[in-house]
Amino acid sequence: MKQSALETKDIELNSLLLLEQLQEQNAQIKAALETSVQQSCRIGELESAKASLESDLRSNQQRRQSEAHANTKLRELTDMVQESHRSLVTTNDYLLKELEEAKLKHSQEVSQMLKNYQHLKKTHSYLLDTSKHV
Repeated sequence: MKQSALETKDIELNSLLLLEQLQEQNAQIKAALETSVQQSCRIGELESAKASLESDLRSNQQRRQSEAHANTKLRELTDMVQESHRSLVTTNDYLLKELEEAKLKHSQEVSQMLKNYQHLKKTHSYLLDTSKHV
């Protein structure tokens, strides 16, 4: 019976050692589970942040496309305005040249009219003088 009590004590001791090992494994598993839960929460937060960033990225890409389209339209309008300006400058230069030519022609015509008037006046005076003597 002594051996039986010794065996019982040995079994109890082995059971206690096994219990301690199981408790230690349980504590390790519990710590791993808590870490896993924290990481899962963190993964959820990161996935949410990723989704938000992807949404922001799509929004920024759409805005960039809209701005690129607006910039293209603005460049087209700028080109049109510049072409219109060049055309107006050319037309203005042409009209100024025509005006100068018209002024010169008018000045020549006025000068000729004055000469003709002076000639007519002399002729009229001559005719008056001649008719007085006749």
